[in-house]
Amino acid sequence: VKSVSTKIEVKDEQNKILQILIENSKEKPLVSVNYFIPDEKKQGGRYDVYTGNIRKVDDGEFCVIFTDGTKIAISDIYSIEGEIFDFVEI
Repeated sequence: VKSVSTKIEVKDEQNKILQILIENSKEKPLVSVNYFIPDEKKQGGRYDVYTGNIRKVDDGEFCVIFTDGTKIAISDIYSIEGEIFDFVEI
């Protein structure tokens, strides 16, 4: 896990990726998400990777919800990888 001083902003490409996840969430795709975890005591934070099956993308709460209940804020996501993207042009 790498410590960083500031959060990297979400790329435009990720909006396309999130749309693919929304359209395919019924299949509960397995993905790995690289996301930012803010430091609770000071500015900055770190990046971590979570791997799991997506239950849904909640655009009301602006988060990705996994089948085990884990929630990751869309604004904290740096990158998403998974086989679901192998067959789509981004």
